[in-house]
Amino acid sequence: MSSLQAELAQTRSELSEQYKQSSMLSQRLVAASDSLHSLQGKERHEKDELRKLRNEVENLRDKARWHKEVLAQKDNLLLVSGKPLTPAPPALA
Repeated sequence: MSSLQAELAQTRSELSEQYKQSSMLSQRLVAASDSLHSLQGKERHEKDELRKLRNEVENLRDKARWHKEVLAQKDNLLLVSGKPLTPAPPALA
Protein backbone atom coordinates (compact mmCIF):
# COMPACT_ATOMS: atom_id res chain seq x y z
CA MET A 1 0.00 0.00 0.00
CA SER A 2 2.83 2.33 0.86
CA SER A 3 4.35 1.71 -2.56
CA LEU A 4 1.06 2.64 -4.26
CA GLN A 5 0.87 5.85 -2.25
CA ALA A 6 4.45 6.73 -3.21
CA GLU A 7 3.67 5.97 -6.85
CA LEU A 8 0.52 8.11 -6.63
CA ALA A 9 2.49 10.97 -5.08
CA GLN A 10 5.12 10.67 -7.81
CA THR A 11 2.44 10.66 -10.53
CA ARG A 12 0.77 13.73 -9.00
CA SER A 13 4.10 15.50 -8.89
CA GLU A 14 4.79 14.65 -12.55
CA LEU A 15 1.29 15.80 -13.50
CA SER A 16 1.83 19.07 -11.65
CA GLU A 17 5.09 19.62 -13.56
CA GLN A 18 3.30 18.86 -16.83
CA TYR A 19 0.64 21.47 -16.02
CA LYS A 20 3.33 24.03 -15.17
CA GLN A 21 5.17 23.33 -18.41
CA SER A 22 1.92 23.46 -20.40
CA SER A 23 1.08 26.81 -18.83
CA MET A 24 4.55 28.19 -19.60
CA LEU A 25 4.34 27.00 -23.21
CA SER A 26 0.86 28.50 -23.56
CA GLN A 27 2.16 31.86 -22.35
CA ARG A 28 5.06 31.70 -24.82
CA LEU A 29 2.61 30.85 -27.61
CA VAL A 30 0.42 33.85 -26.74
CA ALA A 31 3.48 36.12 -26.68
CA ALA A 32 4.69 34.77 -30.03
CA SER A 33 1.20 35.21 -31.50
CA ASP A 34 1.05 38.83 -30.27
CA SER A 35 4.49 39.50 -31.71
CA LEU A 36 3.48 37.98 -35.06
CA HIS A 37 0.31 40.06 -35.15
CA SER A 38 2.29 43.21 -34.43
CA LEU A 39 4.84 42.41 -37.15
CA GLN A 40 2.10 41.71 -39.66
CA GLY A 41 0.53 45.10 -38.92
CA LYS A 42 3.89 46.79 -39.38
CA GLU A 43 4.42 44.91 -42.64
CA ARG A 44 1.03 46.06 -43.96
CA HIS A 45 1.81 49.65 -43.02
CA GLU A 46 5.23 49.51 -44.71
CA LYS A 47 3.76 47.93 -47.86
CA ASP A 48 1.14 50.70 -48.03
CA GLU A 49 3.83 53.34 -47.55
CA LEU A 50 6.00 51.75 -50.25
CA ARG A 51 3.06 51.65 -52.65
CA LYS A 52 2.34 55.34 -52.00
CA LEU A 53 5.97 56.28 -52.51
CA ARG A 54 6.19 54.31 -55.76
CA ASN A 55 3.05 56.07 -57.02
CA GLU A 56 4.52 59.43 -56.04
CA VAL A 57 7.79 58.64 -57.84
CA GLU A 58 5.89 57.63 -60.97
CA ASN A 59 3.80 60.84 -60.83
CA LEU A 60 6.94 62.94 -60.46
CA ARG A 61 8.55 61.13 -63.40
CA ASP A 62 5.47 61.83 -65.50
CA LYS A 63 5.58 65.51 -64.54
CA ALA A 64 9.30 65.70 -65.33
CA ARG A 65 8.68 64.14 -68.78
CA TRP A 66 5.82 66.57 -69.40
CA HIS A 67 7.98 69.56 -68.42
CA LYS A 68 10.79 68.32 -70.65
CA GLU A 69 8.38 68.01 -73.58
CA VAL A 70 6.97 71.50 -72.96
CA LEU A 71 10.46 72.99 -72.89
CA ALA A 72 11.39 71.15 -76.08
CA GLN A 73 8.23 72.48 -77.77
CA LYS A 74 9.02 76.01 -76.62
CA ASP A 75 12.59 75.71 -77.91
CA ASN A 76 11.28 74.47 -81.28
CA LEU A 77 8.74 77.28 -81.41
CA LEU A 78 11.43 79.86 -80.72
CA LEU A 79 13.69 78.36 -83.38
CA VAL A 80 10.89 78.32 -85.95
CA SER A 81 9.84 81.88 -85.16
CA GLY A 82 13.40 83.06 -85.64
CA LYS A 83 13.55 84.90 -82.37
CA PRO A 84 16.81 84.54 -80.45
CA LEU A 85 16.73 82.34 -77.40
CA THR A 86 18.56 84.97 -75.36
CA PRO A 87 17.89 88.70 -75.38
CA ALA A 88 20.23 90.81 -77.50
CA PRO A 89 22.75 92.90 -75.61
CA PRO A 90 21.91 96.61 -75.38
CA ALA A 91 23.37 98.79 -78.14
CA LEU A 92 26.32 100.95 -77.23
CA ALA A 93 26.00 104.66 -78.00
